[in-house]
Amino acid sequence: MVGRYSILIIFTLSFFALHSCKKVDNTLPMIELIGPALIYHILNEKYIDPGVIVSDDTDENIEAAPDISVNENKTGSYQVLWTVVDEAGNSAQVSRTVIVYNVADTLNGYYDGDCTKPFPSGNVFVLDNEFIFADSLQNNKIWFSTFAAYDSCYVYMIVSDSLTIIPKQTVTIVVDSAVEISFYGVCTVGTNSFDIVFTEAKLNDTLECWTFLVKE
Repeated sequence: MVGRYSILIIFTLSFFALHSCKKVDNTLPMIELIGPALIYHILNEKYIDPGVIVSDDTDENIEAAPDISVNENKTGSYQVLWTVVDEAGNSAQVSRTVIVYNVADTLNGYYDGDCTKPFPSGNVFVLDNEFIFADSLQNNKIWFSTFAAYDSCYVYMIVSDSLTIIPKQTVTIVVDSAVEISFYGVCTVGTNSFDIVFTEAKLNDTLECWTFLVKE
């Protein structure tokens, strides 16, 4: 009996000795972004993150999990967070900033110019501080905060390399009373200018008009 207990004790002590000598993994996994930490992404286009490279000193098949909160359909700044955890519970993270932007952002700003109604021999209206800004939900769509010499008259335009158009749209203008006015036309967009030929229609009155704007 003494021999059996001796063997059991030796085995138990050996088991604990082996486990007490086992290396404790306190080393963090390695994780590195593929591509830049800041990406500019075009509005309305699908975002695919370039991913990461991960490694660990003990785990061969380690993988990273992404938290991608990028909204491709709204301009703004977003974060992509990659996290990797090894078998010992050690974790590491890297993040990437994604700026979703409207290509027409370069046209944002204040413009001066004039508007002739009707063109070519009608009244000329001087235009100061006409504010133009890119839409936050649709790429290549821009807005005029005032249009055709009307204050607070929001009209949009779709910018294109081939043909920039003002789709037909109806807005309500309040002067002495509320009046609905429709606008539509075409435009030549320069680096810092707009050359716009458009139609203004209200009630039974239709005018062919022209506006030229230059960035301040």
